[in-house]
Amino acid sequence: MYLKPLFFIIFIVLSAGFLFWDNNSTTNKVSLSIFNTNSIKVNKLQSIQFNQKKKNKYILSFHLKRKSPYHIQYSAKTRRLNLTIYNISKKKFKKFLTLNKNYFNKLHLSYSKDHIYRLIFDLKVGVFPLPYSSRGTNNKIHLGFTRSYREHLQNRPRKKIRLKLTPSISHLSNKYKKNNITSKQYKNTVKKSQKITLVKYRERKVENGITRFSFQTTSPKNRAYGFKIDKKHLKNRLDIILGKEKLLGLDTLSSMSLKSDALLGINGSYFIANGDPIGLLIKNKKLLSVPMLMRSCFGLHENGNPFIGKPEFQGEVITEKGILTIEGINQVNKSRATLLYTSEFGLKPPFREDTIYLTIKNNRILKVQKEPNFIPKEGYVLSFSRPRFPYFADLLPMDKLVLSFGLTPPWGSASFGLGGGPSLIENGIVEVSKTESFNSFFLKNRAPRSAIGIDKNGAVIFLVVDGRQANSVGMTLDELANTLKLLGARDAMNLDGGGSSSLYFSSKVINKPSDGNERKISNALIIRKRKYR
Repeated sequence: MYLKPLFFIIFIVLSAGFLFWDNNSTTNKVSLSIFNTNSIKVNKLQSIQFNQKKKNKYILSFHLKRKSPYHIQYSAKTRRLNLTIYNISKKKFKKFLTLNKNYFNKLHLSYSKDHIYRLIFDLKVGVFPLPYSSRGTNNKIHLGFTRSYREHLQNRPRKKIRLKLTPSISHLSNKYKKNNITSKQYKNTVKKSQKITLVKYRERKVENGITRFSFQTTSPKNRAYGFKIDKKHLKNRLDIILGKEKLLGLDTLSSMSLKSDALLGINGSYFIANGDPIGLLIKNKKLLSVPMLMRSCFGLHENGNPFIGKPEFQGEVITEKGILTIEGINQVNKSRATLLYTSEFGLKPPFREDTIYLTIKNNRILKVQKEPNFIPKEGYVLSFSRPRFPYFADLLPMDKLVLSFGLTPPWGSASFGLGGGPSLIENGIVEVSKTESFNSFFLKNRAPRSAIGIDKNGAVIFLVVDGRQANSVGMTLDELANTLKLLGARDAMNLDGGGSSSLYFSSKVINKPSDGNERKISNALIIRKRKYR
């Protein structure tokens, strides 16, 4: 029972001793250690070797003290090659690196506090990177550049192949698929565009920033329906959905929208019989189908700003045998075009005679076959014509290559993109484009129409006009453009129309499709329902 007071007295004595301790005492002090990020043990660059012994070839070799992960990426659009090395000190890079003006315009260096060093090589015109592994972990990293491909290819002329839209476009009504349209049929459908006046215009608020509207026109007689969606809803709620949730799929707009928990939606791009979209398709920043024939496309920037333009595609594969130009992505095509396939296309590419199939992953050839192979989930299959490029048939598994493809700015940074056409309004000026490879019958006849517009504040307009019915004959593209102008559109373009024209809201299609019921379509633009927290 006397132990507790004894412990208390000892504690008081010790505390007093610490308080009045002589600071000049020779006793060793223990200092507080503060963690310093510079004390992290990172890899170091030991040397950079330059090799230019072979004519028109330049090799850079980075020698590191230990193995480090790295990533290499080449862009044919910007003619830039990026080398990123992780867990590396920045010391000695500037000391060892020199700019070879025969191969590079500029050399950009950057370093982050996370010990990541990035080198950007700005290549001169006519200079190409030699094949490399796009990522790996090693203590030796080799980069090669050449100026000989251009001379190599000049001796091997190639015939330009135009992509064929095969099978024939099937989403048009039988009457409009015929090539031998009689002059009487043409006169009955092709009308001179008339001045549009909106009557019985009604609108109601769906939610804050989303308005539903409908109206009629008397000359010509039509019914139309639409929505106006403020820009603030686009970044997180606009989406592109696919028929049966796959690239080569067909489904009705209402079925697709119900599965995707959509608030509203409109039919999307043109397509062929199996659901393969005609023209541009970007979903979640991934390019799934390339633009064609310089047709207009709708896009959405990463920041949520919508825009309409005419993107161009550029892609190439650099191998030790030369350069292959990529002429399409994920297309069912019977021509001899060089095509690239991603896993979104399906399990395998379609079979074509006299075709070589390269299975590619991380810039390395895994397989070379005469029959289609399975597409890797994070890789590609490249198909090219053997008679057209016989010297590429000698490529072997494990050969390195450089795969680069993309769209002209600003499309490379778009989150979503959808092809259509023609353009109807540009910068507030009504002018139906006649340079997008649509025939005069398509441009001038009255038909059911779907369109998308953007107003001066960045709000998006979905519009559908019924047609081929007694109380709604449809519109010419000129009439459609003027209608969108009245609705406040500054830019606008046409979408797939005819029997495909459909507008979805509140679990059903709210217009009257010309086929009498919904047609199965390839894709659609939707606004998802708001998620409440």
